[in-house]
Amino acid sequence: MTMSSIGGTSSVKYDFNTSKYLVYYDGEPMETTVTDKAAIVDSSADIRELAIYRWPGRFRRLWLKDFASEAAKLRMKKPKHVCMGNWDARVLNEHQVEYASIDAYASCKLGHKLLVETGIMSS
Repeated sequence: MTMSSIGGTSSVKYDFNTSKYLVYYDGEPMETTVTDKAAIVDSSADIRELAIYRWPGRFRRLWLKDFASEAAKLRMKKPKHVCMGNWDARVLNEHQVEYASIDAYASCKLGHKLLVETGIMSS
């Protein structure tokens, strides 16, 4: 999707090879861009800011698990013993990798839904 901003044109494109949203300003890749609807930093969008824009006052205090359940109908398995595990370990265990993968998937799914629903990106 492309949008006009002061002094130039910005666009957000999804790169399927890297699974990232890339931000361009006047055709040049940007490290950090702020739009009128979301802060996009290092080619990523803050889904909390997008949620606040999309549903004012509704998701200010929800955790990712609750937000994913309500906004995208995702059910996330997040056992407390894994959440409280040693995340500073050099090698994460299988449960930690699964936990992190679930968080990443939910964040991506919510981000895509919000970018499309707020009009920053087309589906």
